Formats: sequence, C-alpha cells, structure tokens
Amino acid sequence: MALQNYKRWFFGFSSIFLILVALITSQSDLFVMAAFFYILPLISWIIGALSLRKIEVFRDHPSIGWEGDIITVRYLLKSHSPFPHFMLSISDPFPEEFKRMDVSNELLCVLSKGMAEHSINVELNLRGDYSLEWLSLNAMDPLGLFRFTKRKRVYSEILVYPTPYNVPLFTIMQEDQFGLQTRKHHFSLYAGDIPDGLREYIPGDPLRRIHWKSSAKMQKPYVMEFEECVGHNLIILPDLSPDSHVGHGKQSTTEYVVHLAASYAREAIRQNYAVRLLTTDLNNPANQMSRGNLHMMNILTQLAHLQPGADTRLNQNIMELLGRTSSDLTMIAITADANYNLAKALGYFAQIGVEARLIYVNPMSFQTKPQVYDSLFDFGSECMSRNIEFQILSKSDVAPIPLPWNKTAEYVTNG
Repeated sequence: MALQNYKRWFFGFSSIFLILVALITSQSDLFVMAAFFYILPLISWIIGALSLRKIEVFRDHPSIGWEGDIITVRYLLKSHSPFPHFMLSISDPFPEEFKRMDVSNELLCVLSKGMAEHSINVELNLRGDYSLEWLSLNAMDPLGLFRFTKRKRVYSEILVYPTPYNVPLFTIMQEDQFGLQTRKHHFSLYAGDIPDGLREYIPGDPLRRIHWKSSAKMQKPYVMEFEECVGHNLIILPDLSPDSHVGHGKQSTTEYVVHLAASYAREAIRQNYAVRLLTTDLNNPANQMSRGNLHMMNILTQLAHLQPGADTRLNQNIMELLGRTSSDLTMIAITADANYNLAKALGYFAQIGVEARLIYVNPMSFQTKPQVYDSLFDFGSECMSRNIEFQILSKSDVAPIPLPWNKTAEYVTNG
C-alpha cells in the first residue's frame, strides 16, 4: 500500500511539474508529456477494473481432516472474458482455528478465456465442523497504482476430527481400574468362527490369529477378529457443561473432555468392545451400541460436532436416555463439573451391578492462577460412597498435543 501511494505521488507531481515548466518555458511538448502522466494511470485503472469481470473462482479441499493435519486448499480461476486478467490474488478468511502456512499471496495471470490454479497449505488446529463461504478476488492495475477487490461466494465445508490421545492401556484394561472384566473378554474374544475384520496386535493375542499378509503390508502385526459369543459393552458419557468451561481453544476443559472420550473409544474399539457414545441426540449413529472402525468414525464425527451447551450437559437425564440396561456394562463419565446429579445417576446404575467410573477433569488446572476448593474432596467422597470409581485428571496428566499415530492404518477416510 505504501508503494502504491509513492507511485501515485510520483505521477501527480511529475505532471504538475511538467505543466509548470511548460508555462515558464512555453514549450508545448511538455504539455503532451504532462497529459501522458495523466492518461497512463487512467488506462492502467481501466485495465485493472476489467480484470475482475467475467471470471469465476472455485475452491477445492478435503471435506474431512484430522486435528493437527496440514491440508492443501486449491483455487481454480476460469476466465470467460476475451481480455487477459493481470496481477490477481485471492484472500480467503479462514476461521481462527486454522493456521495458514503460506504467508504471501502469489500473483496470478489468466489469459483470455483461460484458467489458472493456485494452492496453499492450511493447518487444522482444532476439531469442529467449519463452513467456508466468502472469499475476495483482488486485482492490481499494470502500473500497481490501484487495488480492486470483489467478493465471491464459494461455499464449502470441512469436518475436523479430534485426534485421540495415546492413553495408557491400563485405563481400560485393568480390572481393578475400570472393571471391564478382562478375563471374560480375553476368552470370549476368540470364541466365534465368523471373521469380523482386522485389528492391531495386542500382547497376549494367540499367534495363530496373526494375519501375515496384512502384517507384512502394514509393517506391524495384525490379527484376525471373530464374532464373539459374549461381549462387553462400554458407554462413554462426555459431559460438556457450559458452567465448567475453562480455558480457550485446545487448552480448555471442553477439548480435554472430548479428546479423552475419543481416546477411550479408540482403545475400546481396538480391543473389539461394543461402544456407545451417550449424548442427548439419540438418533445419532454414535449413540447406538456397536463396534468396529466404521462405528469409531461415527463416534469421532459426533465428537467433532459437540460444543458446550445446555443440551450437552448430563444429569439425571442419563437414566431416561439409557432406560433399562443390563449389569454386563461399564460406564465412563467424563466431566469438568462437580455435578452431584450426575454422580447420583451413576450411583443408580452402580447399584444394579454396572461398573461405573467418573473421570473429573480439574478445571482449576486450566486457570492462570489455580485455586484449591474443599468441595472437590466432598464430590469425590460422594462418588466413592455410591460405588463409583473416581479419578481426577489435570491439564498436565495427558499431553495437550496428541502423540503421532497412524490414522490411515486404522481408519480409511475419503476427502
């Protein structure tokens, strides 16, 4: 912008200077040169204004992505004008959760009725469902004196999945931690005869179940799974109470709860448990008890859409949402709210033999100046008195940046 102003001042002062000299010296040729300094910017302005006429712009990018991934956004410019288009650039206002990796805008030129392509790299920093709508098509005149901008509506969407943490296996495998009846699952895991897919090898799996062809392709051992005669069910309850939301962006209790829910679901799916993500949206596929990688993608899709609100807070309504249930069940509630009503509801299921656990995400650890409240001790005592396993997790207990893991080896997604 500063260079444009210097150029304008140059042409303006040059024409005035030539006119003054022509008046003093009575040289008519200088008037022609002064007129040239006026006409040339006018012609350049007309060319720049015509650069935004009869031109279309298209945006293309993957429709889905993973938190932390870098995607390529491509733009296609198509001209329907008999005149060429010079010095074009694109300004696309991405959400603040996206980080553009390319700082400078490349200048594009589109020939008469031709096409041009441009691409940039964008990092997806936060899970969610995003809509990209308006972008600006900019043009410069050949002399670089003027800038023209025209808004274009180019609608597209992208769904960003939360990347699960690599949580330790003991959090859902040890019987004294979560009560998932590991021995029962271990013997029932290979009781069927109908193949049910592949999964990564877990220490303790029989060597006769290794699928050697897939293991060689993935460069890690994979085993065959079979339909179970008896299975174990796991229900994950993410409680996103808006009253307990502390922090901003990825460093917040909401994102911590969501990522923990994704992590426990992933570990359970890998061990062939039937999993259900309990939310108030009963029609969502993630809210059905199922297993397998396809169901894992349903759970991740639901978690990508969850936001703090009254409709995502779980209280006594979980008894209405679940209704009658069997005792062969484990429930993991994840919350950042010392919600006694939630503890009361979990206690009801614990009385009928359900293995209930409440994971409390300490919101004080997300504050700038954390404080300690005695009510947290009372809340933990209330949970344990109702036979609910109680665990406190702080911001530093799980890495805020998910450890790298091979997503494509487990889930196949098409963008």
